[in-house]
Amino acid sequence: MALLLASCALGDDGPPIVDEAFYRQTFPMTAGEQGRLLDSQTPDGVPDGYRGWRILYQSVDVLGQPAVVSGMVLRPDRDAPVGGWPIVGFAHGTTGIADGCAPSRDPSALALVQNIVDDGYAVVETDYVGLGTAGVHPYLDGNSEGRAVLDSLRAARQITALRAGSTAAIWGYSQGGHSALFAGQLAVTEGADLGIVGVVDQAGPSRTDFALGGRSISSRYEFFLLTSVASSATRLGLRLDSIIGPGGVAAAPEIIADGSTVCPNFGAIARAVPVGERVSDPVAAHPEWEVAFAALDLSSAPAVAPVFIQHGTADEIVPFAESVIARARLCSAGTSVTFHPQANGVHLTAIDPIPPLSWLADIRRGTTPRNDCRR
Repeated sequence: MALLLASCALGDDGPPIVDEAFYRQTFPMTAGEQGRLLDSQTPDGVPDGYRGWRILYQSVDVLGQPAVVSGMVLRPDRDAPVGGWPIVGFAHGTTGIADGCAPSRDPSALALVQNIVDDGYAVVETDYVGLGTAGVHPYLDGNSEGRAVLDSLRAARQITALRAGSTAAIWGYSQGGHSALFAGQLAVTEGADLGIVGVVDQAGPSRTDFALGGRSISSRYEFFLLTSVASSATRLGLRLDSIIGPGGVAAAPEIIADGSTVCPNFGAIARAVPVGERVSDPVAAHPEWEVAFAALDLSSAPAVAPVFIQHGTADEIVPFAESVIARARLCSAGTSVTFHPQANGVHLTAIDPIPPLSWLADIRRGTTPRNDCRR
C-alpha cells in the first residue's frame, strides 16, 4: 500500500537527544488496565506558549497482551475554559517503524498538533505500539493503532495539570487517518467512557488492495509497506523471505531497526534495493499473506460518532478512491459522514486543519454535521 506519508517524518538528521531510559522502562501490568498512565516527564523542546508532557501508558499489542506505549501531550499554556480543555486523540502519519521515528522524541516537530491546540484543544499524540518502546511497530494494524489512540485519551486525562474536559475527538492523517477510522469503530464497544463527539480522517487508506492488487512491488512505498507488515506478521507464522527477494530481505533490518535511536530514511534504503530484489513471489500466490493484508482493511462497522473525511482528488500516495470506499462502508453502517474532497489536491493538501476544525467547532456548538451519505 503506497500510503506512506513521509511528509510527517522527523527528518533525516535524526531525532533530538532524549532520555532513552524513559522509553526503556518496564512496568508490572495487568490485563484490563488499558489507558493506565505509567509515567510522564516534561520534555525539552516544547514550543513557547504550550505545556507538554511525554508519557508512557498501558495499551495492548497485536496479540491482546499488555504493552507500554509512548506519546506526547500538548495544551495551551493558559487557563483552561470552564469544564476543561476538550481533548483530541491524534494519530500521526507514517514516520517509519524504528523506535527512533517516534514523534514524541521531537516535541518541536508537532506542527499540525499545534494548529489543533491553538484552536482551543488539548492534544495527545500516540506513538503507537512498538514505535518508541519495546517491540516491532505493527504498521497499519488498525486494531492495535486504534486502541493505542483510545488508550492515549484515557492516559492523558490522568495528568491533573492537563485540565482535560469530558468531551473528545479522534483525528488522524494518512496512516493516522486509517488509525482514526479504526479507533472510531472500536469505540462503539470500547470507548463509552471517552465522550467522543467526532472522528476526523485526513487522506487515510481504507484497504491494502489498492497498492498490492497489482502485486508489482516497484514503488519504494509499497516495499516499505510490505517490509513493515511482514516484520510484525511473525505472529501468523509468516516468513518475510517467502515474498521478498534476497536484496529486500537484507535491507529489511535497516528499515525495521528495532531499538534504534535513529529514524532510518526508509526511502533511501528502499531505493537502493533493485526492483527485481524487492519481491520474490506475487503476494497473490500466498493465501496466508492475502489474509494478513485483508486484516488491515477497514470494515463496514459503524463509528461511535460522526466522521469527517478530507482527501485530495489527485493524491499521489493514497488514492482518493480509498476515501470513497471508506465513506461507502461507514454510510452502509448508518454512520453520518461529512465528505470533503479537495479538488486536484495532493497528499499534503489533506493536512489542512481548517475544514475539520470548523466541523468540530460546529459539533461543539450543538450543530448537527452535514451527512453526505444522503447525497
